[in-house]
Order: sequence, then C-alpha cells, then structure tokens
Amino acid sequence: MKKNMKKRILSIALSSTLIFGAMTTSVMAINPSTAEQIITTVNESPKADKWIDMFVAEFKTDEGIDALIELVEMGQVQEEIRNLRKDGVAITTRAIQTAIDEMRDMEFETVVNLGNLVRDGKTEEAIDILKEANIVKVSQQPVKPEFEENEVNFTDMDKSWATEDIKEMSKLGIVNGISETEFAPERKTTRNEMTALIVRVLGLETDIDVELPFKDVKPDSWDFGVIKAAHEAGIVNGTSEDTFSPSDEITREEMMVMINRAMEYSEVYATEVGKDIEDFDDYEEISDWSRGSMQNILDLNILKGKPENKIDPKGAATRAEAVSILKKAFDQLYK
Repeated sequence: MKKNMKKRILSIALSSTLIFGAMTTSVMAINPSTAEQIITTVNESPKADKWIDMFVAEFKTDEGIDALIELVEMGQVQEEIRNLRKDGVAITTRAIQTAIDEMRDMEFETVVNLGNLVRDGKTEEAIDILKEANIVKVSQQPVKPEFEENEVNFTDMDKSWATEDIKEMSKLGIVNGISETEFAPERKTTRNEMTALIVRVLGLETDIDVELPFKDVKPDSWDFGVIKAAHEAGIVNGTSEDTFSPSDEITREEMMVMINRAMEYSEVYATEVGKDIEDFDDYEEISDWSRGSMQNILDLNILKGKPENKIDPKGAATRAEAVSILKKAFDQLYK
C-alpha cells in the first residue's frame, strides 16, 4: 500500500473514532455527557478540519462506510480508543463500528451538517441530531416488577460462595432450585434456564401471540413462553435460524451477551469505564461477536472476572455464577 494511502486511511479511521465513535449502538449505547466529551476532544484537535472532511467524504458511498468500519480495528486507532478510555470515556471498538453503521441511514446532508456542528463546537445541536437518529441515548430508570416473596429452604448452600445472592434472588421468585431443598450451585446452567432468569428479572410477559422460529422449542415445554418473550425482546438468538438448543450448557460469553442485551432493552447504559477486556490473560479466547458486550458488562460493573486474571469466556457457567452476575445486573437495573 502506498504511503499516502496509508496516511489517508489512518486519518479517516481516527476521525471515525474521535468524532462519532462513542455515540452508539446496539452493543453499547453512550449517554449525552460522554458524547459531549468526544465532540470536545475532536473540536480541540488541530487536525479537526481534516478529520471531519475525510470522514464526511467517505459517507458518500456504502463502500466508504464499510471501509470506515473496518479501519476502526487498526492498531493506532485502537491506541486512541485506549487513551480515551483512560480518560474515563466508556467506548468500545464494537460500539464505534455499530455507530458508524447506524449512521448509514442518515441523509448525506445530515452527515455534512453534523460534521459542521462538531467543527463549530455546537455540541448540543450535534447531540440532538444523534439522539434523533437513536445513536445517542439517555439511560432510563426501569420500573421494578412486583415480586412475590418466597420461602427458601435449600440445604446445599453452606459451602457456596454465592449463597447470599442465591437466597435473595430465590426469595423474589426469580431463581428456582432443582427441588424444594436443593439448588445445585455448581451444576452447569443451560440456555433455557438463563433465558428464564432474565425474563423474570425484566418482568417480561410470556403469554404473547408471536411466532417462534425454533423447531426444538415445543409449545408444551416449560421454556416455550420465556424463550418466546426473550426472542421477541431481542435478548436471545438461536444457535441457527431454526434451532435454539435450549438444553445446551451456556458459556460465560453467551451469558454476558444475553445480559448486555437485557440492559440495552431496559435502556441502562454504561457511564463509567471498567477494567479493559484486553487486560485479561485469556483475552484472545474471547469470540469477536461477544467482545463488545463483555466490555460493556465490565463497564457496568456487573462482571469482575475470575481468579488468576481470567475471564473464561468459553467455560460453561455454573448456576451459582449465573445467579451472582444476574444479581449484579438486577442491582444496576433497579437502583
């Protein structure tokens, strides 16, 4: 690649990172105060005009937009993202890419106008455009569902590190045991069990008249309603177009993606920066499709990781782990 082309690509990528990268998305939405930080950073840069002009120019074609999305993963752009996170800006690579992709639906004149507003430091007007496009979102305070208190009689909790979380979530009727006296905290959690827990936490209606595409979820099975509700809310997907694999053990990264979607469904977004996902020793084991969600869960202070600086993305989640992380999400939802 020619040197001037490399410089052009890098400038475009940096512009996409700094101007519109933090204003997002289906993986991680950003609140207006964070968007304001990004606009200020761009506006104060001596290269602001060049970045904005290049960024806007690429929005003339779908190919240009696709190039921006790919370029966000470049090394120097990643360094810029890390620097912004060190300054307390809760953004991720996936969030940046999704934001750019969502801007694809904007009229080109709107993108030009947005660039000019950023250039002129008209932060509030720029944020208003991004709010209207559903790219910048304000965190909401969800209404807590009504829970009936239940008696808890589990006799196998003495040695579990998650005893208090399990008892509390069981009292609310969110968590059930495998019998009246057994919880089995170290047993692996299945995909349908995790789905049911999230549906109960959110208080979703399960008796809804919608089609379910999964052939392995039968209308007379106990999980039919919860999977239908979660799928309709956009919280769960299948393992293929017509398969859900309800009885499969759920991996930790799958669990984090579900919980992140539940937080997004409830319009609760990260406002602070948590531990960087890349700082875990097993970062390379994390699937690309889950990295944005897992970083968001870290930023929401729902996920801490495991001993020896591991996050164990491919490990099967135990029932104790599922309840513990769900309790942290519950506390974030209903502060």
